[in-house]
Amino acid sequence: AELTAALDTNKLNQEQLNSSMARIAKLKTKLPQSSASLAIANSTLGNPSHRRLEAALALAAITEVKNDGVLPLRDNAQVVHLIMPDRQKCFALEQALQTYSKNSLTLSCTSLQAYDPDIAHDAIKQADVIIAAHASPPQSAVEIGGMDDVKKLREHGVARNVQPEALKALLQYGQKLGKKQLFISLRAPYEISTFGPLSNAVLASYAYNVDVNRDKKVTGPAYTALAKVILGIAKAEGSLPVTVNH
Repeated sequence: AELTAALDTNKLNQEQLNSSMARIAKLKTKLPQSSASLAIANSTLGNPSHRRLEAALALAAITEVKNDGVLPLRDNAQVVHLIMPDRQKCFALEQALQTYSKNSLTLSCTSLQAYDPDIAHDAIKQADVIIAAHASPPQSAVEIGGMDDVKKLREHGVARNVQPEALKALLQYGQKLGKKQLFISLRAPYEISTFGPLSNAVLASYAYNVDVNRDKKVTGPAYTALAKVILGIAKAEGSLPVTVNH
């Protein structure tokens, strides 16, 4: 309708429009006419060799910024409390740690999307080790994924711009109790200068994405790599691309 109106009011020239349409039609004839192959897509997406390469790259990226006697987790570190940006990432790291740990771990998690401070404080008190992670810049709503409990979001929801301060307060609480604390930077590592001084050990993964499969299992190559480093199965051999205080 707008195009017709523009022609009627002489905002557009009919000859120029015809010439443009002819040029587009000519270009379309040069495009390949083959349709996408479902078989090729199925054999390419999630290809085992691609998955292995993805896992290798994720592990090679893990960087140990500092470690004051926290890593790898010792046998007496059986109660571990996680503090993660959202529920999906709670599940991803929990499942990775349970999968690769030779010892029985008791895991709990605080999602920074929504949590009761009293419950979080109690979990920190009970834990042998605190593992906290954050992703900066903040994620979009699509990236977060919507696994957090709706009731908790209503009652204890934490705005994205407030979550760094919430994490800082929880780490300060753990530090006050003398807890061993590991901080993981999941994205840009500049935040290490804020959370590193509150932690005994710091890792950087530069990746935070998760996959949810048909069985509702939440995984991600970065979390598998982190679990292997945390448990001493693999070494962190990455290096920081920037200089940060910790």
